[in-house]
Amino acid sequence: MLTSPKSSKSGGKSARNGPKRAAIGLREVLKQSQRSAVAVVLFAADIEGAVRDKLGKLIGSITEACAESGTLVVFALTRDELSRALGKTGNISCVGLLHTAVTAVDLGPLRALMAEAYAQA
Repeated sequence: MLTSPKSSKSGGKSARNGPKRAAIGLREVLKQSQRSAVAVVLFAADIEGAVRDKLGKLIGSITEACAESGTLVVFALTRDELSRALGKTGNISCVGLLHTAVTAVDLGPLRALMAEAYAQA
């Protein structure tokens, strides 16, 4: 289970969990993606209905920042499923896995699969 400790005084580190591993929520993911600190962004698949409302600009800003930095963007699960996977209450629309969380993971095969899917779309 990923956690996102809130610790502004310790420079993004928590004494209990070490370095911050995930940004949770649209605004936090936007901040981290603009800093190129995000390796993968997971959007809830059911957030697509929000694109038409005021969140649409925020979602667009995140995807633009990810495109500029080459960050992988994946639409998967629902908001409720993302929340349960993270052990959080409420609905979570977006999670950004920070580079500190995925340094040992080879994203090459996933990037190739996504590029193939975009080419077919």
